[in-house]
Amino acid sequence: MDDLIVETFGRLAVREIERLREAASSKRPLREIWDVCIHTSDARLIAEFMALANRIKKLRAEVIRFIEESRAIQVSALSAALKRKSRNSRVPPAALAMLATSVALSLTREAELGVTAGHREILAVFGAFLSEAEPK
Repeated sequence: MDDLIVETFGRLAVREIERLREAASSKRPLREIWDVCIHTSDARLIAEFMALANRIKKLRAEVIRFIEESRAIQVSALSAALKRKSRNSRVPPAALAMLATSVALSLTREAELGVTAGHREILAVFGAFLSEAEPK
């Protein structure tokens, strides 16, 4: 059963990495990456995989590989966007990537439960950042 779980996660991870790579190579990579993060696969399923990764060593290795690969794609896109804007950020690209991913997952999980408090405000913060970093 553990091998089936690892294989299932692996398929999901390949699909999500491909979505991130496509987003990163688009004309507006930050907006596209944010869209991938905010419209990711079922957040409940991701939470289950994360919990199982604490018990299944092979899954833990796959989850770590996925997170590190997806974060590298995000950091590269953020670094390039900040460089294009000739702007130094007080928040390093790796921290921005982690914040965006964490916020996107939290928003998705909470929305699935029916929680909306603070969502509009944080979406406005990210929208403002994207507008500054990647004007339309």
